[in-house]
Amino acid sequence: MGVGSHCIPYYNVSPYHLAERLDVFFQENFDLERPYERMFDVVQHLGLLYHLRDPLLSLSQARSCIKTGGTLLIETNVIMDTEESLMLYNGIPFTHRVSDNYSVWWIPTVNCMKEMLLASMFEPDEASISVVEFTTPLQSNISRFPKQAHRGVQEKDYRVGRLCLTARATDPKDVQPEFLRELERTFRNPGLGIHHA
Repeated sequence: MGVGSHCIPYYNVSPYHLAERLDVFFQENFDLERPYERMFDVVQHLGLLYHLRDPLLSLSQARSCIKTGGTLLIETNVIMDTEESLMLYNGIPFTHRVSDNYSVWWIPTVNCMKEMLLASMFEPDEASISVVEFTTPLQSNISRFPKQAHRGVQEKDYRVGRLCLTARATDPKDVQPEFLRELERTFRNPGLGIHHA
């Protein structure tokens, strides 16, 4: 950060607790700002989603920290084999389906990623979507472990790529009323701060 920068670093903030951890910052009154005027214009969600056990929760938290009209930057692994909307569970150690990296929990398809963003009050920018295919390591260490470790897992080679896109934080007033009622159920959708978005 340069001299005179308005960037404020926050370290070791869980992606599951962004809104709660930053709420004091959002509500403080500096220079006659109203509460929640200090929400962010841009939030980066880069190389994170597939490492999270609860990726939708992290998207809700990101939406709760960004101004309506603001931009979310996403970069994540995606399955490229299908146009369906689905998310592949990579599996617990020794039962992986795509990668033998045990920190990879989920890999969505491109359409699933777009629908997850819509369900978190973001509008994906179709023109920004870029997918690059890459090869993932698959069972490179299997010879070191007993065969029964993979019992019951059907192995498949999936085409995996890296997805980059931007998404605009939508106004709650633009969400279908029936769906908005569901999103307002905080016990089902924790972290989605609709009332101050």
